[in-house]
Amino acid sequence: MSARIATGQALKRSLTEQAARIAEDSGITPTVALLRVVHDDPMLPVNFRLHRKLFGEAGFQVRPYELAADTDWETLRSLIERLNADDDVDVILVLIPLPAQLDIRSVLATIAPAKEAEGLHLDHVMRLNPLSALPATRIPVVPTAVVHLLDEIGYDPDGHEVVVLTDPELTETNPVAKMVARIAAFAALPPNASGCVVPVTHPRARELARSADLLVVSLQRPAAVTAEWIKPGAVVIDFNPVFVGFRPSRRHPGRQVPHLVGGVEVESVSEVAGVVVPAPGGVGPVMLGALAQQIVTAAVTRRAGTARATAPPRN
Repeated sequence: MSARIATGQALKRSLTEQAARIAEDSGITPTVALLRVVHDDPMLPVNFRLHRKLFGEAGFQVRPYELAADTDWETLRSLIERLNADDDVDVILVLIPLPAQLDIRSVLATIAPAKEAEGLHLDHVMRLNPLSALPATRIPVVPTAVVHLLDEIGYDPDGHEVVVLTDPELTETNPVAKMVARIAAFAALPPNASGCVVPVTHPRARELARSADLLVVSLQRPAAVTAEWIKPGAVVIDFNPVFVGFRPSRRHPGRQVPHLVGGVEVESVSEVAGVVVPAPGGVGPVMLGALAQQIVTAAVTRRAGTARATAPPRN
């Protein structure tokens, strides 16, 4: 068997173009405040550039903020609160990772829910709980991107077994990754799909992964998942690209760029799986397209609410 390799660039362009059309049809130009605090992670400036490029492609207005590595919480909180109060700003996006003195949980809690487009604010996450009487307003972009990819490859997980293979090294240090794996991932799936989250360190991890019709891999370990982990014909989605060093740029001779490797060893897995979505190049681009759509939704919803709040009373 030779698996189909499904990448996300074309789907990202389609989602971004749809977002731009919706914004144009709604008569708005979303404004995004994009914040990053300097960190030694070499992917952070790359992601900052990718987000700015995305917003340009979608026709959004961008307010970029680059803060020093020693920025304290009071300084960041004050900036977020000013942006919350600025009616010209539709969405506030803070890139991670953050320096050790800053906690992403406090950051997300400070952003006004109406201006948090990634679906990570507690107000949005709580609505994913079946006990919530409130309808879901915003599903995080990670599972949303996965659903878009499944639609693109023509795979319906209804009635199938879904396994999310995680890395404690990632989930126990990153509360966003932990929430997405344990709460949001299954909120986006059909009710008849059964599933579980399996730490890669579990003694039966390989056996459980091999039972999956749909295996989603989010690891900090390059090429750890090989053919022995895969059910024949399964759909395998590699989510988390890992930085392993630098390599020469193919487009710009003489320039060094980050070298990323996913948790799935694509060559061997492709001999068993039916479809492989690799990392990088698979979920990541689609996440950007999904983010563009959720930014437009947030901007349209927020401005409609503002218009209702400021409308003169009827006689």
